[in-house]
Amino acid sequence: MINYIKEKQIKILIISIITYITIFSLICYWKYLNFGYNGLDLTIFNQVFFNSVHGDFFRFTIHPGLYLGDHFTPIILLLLPLYYFFQSPITLLILQTIILALSAWPIYLIAKKYLPSAWPLFISLAWLFNPFVQNVNLFEFHLLPFAIFLIFWTFYFYLKNNFNLFLLFSLLSMLVREDVALVIIMMAVLALFEKRKWFWFIIPGVISIIYFLTSMSIIGHFTPDGQYKFLYYYNFLGNSFKEIIITALTKPWLIIKQIASWHNLFFTLTLFMPFAYLLRLKYLIPAFLIYLQLIIGSAND
Repeated sequence: MINYIKEKQIKILIISIITYITIFSLICYWKYLNFGYNGLDLTIFNQVFFNSVHGDFFRFTIHPGLYLGDHFTPIILLLLPLYYFFQSPITLLILQTIILALSAWPIYLIAKKYLPSAWPLFISLAWLFNPFVQNVNLFEFHLLPFAIFLIFWTFYFYLKNNFNLFLLFSLLSMLVREDVALVIIMMAVLALFEKRKWFWFIIPGVISIIYFLTSMSIIGHFTPDGQYKFLYYYNFLGNSFKEIIITALTKPWLIIKQIASWHNLFFTLTLFMPFAYLLRLKYLIPAFLIYLQLIIGSAND
């Protein structure tokens, strides 16, 4: 049995991905028909896609202005051709299902680099059976699943030492949302930590920092008050990027207190326990800024 699985890993993985797409697309369709999507996100994105495909790019009416005032998401423009032929919220739900299922493929390739026998298949199947992944799939529609897929490929090409494809997928990842650049910044830090050649950390590091700052500027341009609206989550440190940075540098105990709260300690334990078996914890470095983004921003939850 084990030998059969080892020999048919790719075939089993493909069948599993197709099965996942079929089952969860049907569940999403059923949920849609039964008015189960009531969290606004699917409505927001469908309106943005619908208006964009008809020439009114990034327009929506749920919040003031354009969606660019919420998040900088140029990847929408790349997805518009797919939405054009089937202009429906169901299209978005199926696209999200497909991209989450296909994420099992780079996971398989990453695992294959380090694990013997049939373990790469088991790891990739664990992704498809993961209730957290399935929850993401069934809760509204978001663009971040596309970032997950692209970041997995970015990391895979990092491991393969293929700089051109690493940089390409880094750029594609950042197109999903402005804060994805934080992951690429830390990928550059990882490259520096591993003492790779200069272009592995200088080029992606500089590009991601410039991209992040430019995205913040663009978002601020499209918001009524002229700044990133989600700074609200960090207002215990200040009301602008400048104030937040100054407070973080001059009063670091405020951040330490927030990180050390029981809520965040439990969150940290829950988040990292699935990775407790990893020997190379350095590969968690790319997640560091996103981790801080979540736990520091939880002060106003």
